[in-house]
Amino acid sequence: MLILLATATIIGSLIVEMLVRRFNSTYEIEWPTATPVPENALALDVVATLRRAAANMNGK
Repeated sequence: MLILLATATIIGSLIVEMLVRRFNSTYEIEWPTATPVPENALALDVVATLRRAAANMNGK
């Protein structure tokens, strides 16, 4: 059963790859790109969230 599942997964991925290549030859695919974010922006957001949570737990 595991071999059947692995085989179906591989064949399915090959079919999807073939469809993407065929679609790409007809149409132009624009892959989305993430906007660049400063590396410390996420860290600052996490710290602010933790401080708010701590303040809420302390009853402020």
